[in-house]
Amino acid sequence: MQSRGTERAVIRILREIDRTLVRPELALVSHTGEFVDDVPDDVPVHRLGLEGQKTSKAAGSLNRLLNSVDPDVAVGVHTSASRLLSALRPFHPRLPIVCFEADPFSRVEGSKGSYGLRRTLTLITHRFLATRVVAVSDFVANDLGRELRIPASKLDVIPIPSVEPSMFDLAKEPLDDPGMFEVPVVISLGHMFEHKDQQTLVRAFAKVRSQVEARLVMVGDGPLRPRLEALAAELGVADSVVFIGFQRNPFRFLSRARVFVSPSASEGFDVSQVEAMACGVPVVVTDAPRFQAVTHEVNGLIVAPADPEAMASGIMRVLNEPELAASLVTAGERFASTLTSAKIARRWEALLLELTGRSQAPPS
Repeated sequence: MQSRGTERAVIRILREIDRTLVRPELALVSHTGEFVDDVPDDVPVHRLGLEGQKTSKAAGSLNRLLNSVDPDVAVGVHTSASRLLSALRPFHPRLPIVCFEADPFSRVEGSKGSYGLRRTLTLITHRFLATRVVAVSDFVANDLGRELRIPASKLDVIPIPSVEPSMFDLAKEPLDDPGMFEVPVVISLGHMFEHKDQQTLVRAFAKVRSQVEARLVMVGDGPLRPRLEALAAELGVADSVVFIGFQRNPFRFLSRARVFVSPSASEGFDVSQVEAMACGVPVVVTDAPRFQAVTHEVNGLIVAPADPEAMASGIMRVLNEPELAASLVTAGERFASTLTSAKIARRWEALLLELTGRSQAPPS
């Protein structure tokens, strides 16, 4: 698993899936990460023993595991794992294989070099060897269809499970520094990579800070963090921008914020916008290529991407218009309730049962 949002999604599915229908097991190339300890106790974890190496080097270990476990269905999470699993299909011709894709192929694989080769290999594995391909959004599905020529009949869209009951208990946990929220807080969650475009958010916040007393709390980490810290200092708002790194429980910060902002230039799903809605926080997101959970002025505000002025204006509207903010919260909570872990798990169960030729629970 390669991204924290998807790791969290897999954990939520493993927790919710009905054990009378599906008995899940988990294979890991890397057995470290923030969410390994969150795997449910009744889920066997198979460690392929290739810590720090490329997923492709796990072919032998994974093939031996498939021979040993003899699963009814195998699901690869993300492109590299899906590619490897599908490549083993000739050795397991009766095994249905599902590729689970959470990000646009063209952006993620295109950033790694040798795109033509990667595209050709993935076209073979996903289009010809895999049984089905599951995308987390129409945006990702369209990208897969365009780049890999996967027919619509082979593509399913199942969103990321974004809300689970434990979130609301976690949101109530105390803060180490409650004073952080003594002024209105604008919050952002996410890895600090180029496509997240947190630079625009920092620039927008500088404009907000010139008008009102506020604080920007940035949850997450990544290679762009030093650049973002330098930008905050350059704009004279370093004392009002707080970088708190990765948080196992981001909900205690999220639920206390006045505005959530997703400044991304591209997103496969961006679960954090739905988590913010569930936590009762008004959201401002960009009109960028992405899964768009927001209907403008209904359950959030949509602003132009890479436009600090537009983003600052959206933030100020939420801060200055309490009636608007309240209506966004109400509609946002209603939308978030459609993407609970339980509801998404039912969709996965239906797909897995279809692939195994079953349509209902086995007799007790």
